[in-house]
Amino acid sequence: MVLDDTYQKKILLLIHRTMNTSEISTPELDSKSWNIENNDEFKYGHRVGFLFGLIIGDYMTTYDKFPPEEDLFEIKDILKKRIDEIKSSVLDYYFYYRN
Repeated sequence: MVLDDTYQKKILLLIHRTMNTSEISTPELDSKSWNIENNDEFKYGHRVGFLFGLIIGDYMTTYDKFPPEEDLFEIKDILKKRIDEIKSSVLDYYFYYRN
């Protein structure tokens, strides 16, 4: 592991809080042109990309630099390990029920 334990825990907390809130929306989620209710891969990819962007932004704020390649790989691995939480998040409200 390249990232220190404290920052790894911060990432996990960020994932958990983001996936368990109904307060997050993005322009992509509001767009009807995506037909997202019929495309699971798009939904999960959008969520992972959204989280990846949040984590990178937080990393840059925390460390005042863009993450090096080894940190990016570790962040990706952390997200992959949390895929079940990401897939079952309450953000599904926006993907399935939004008109």
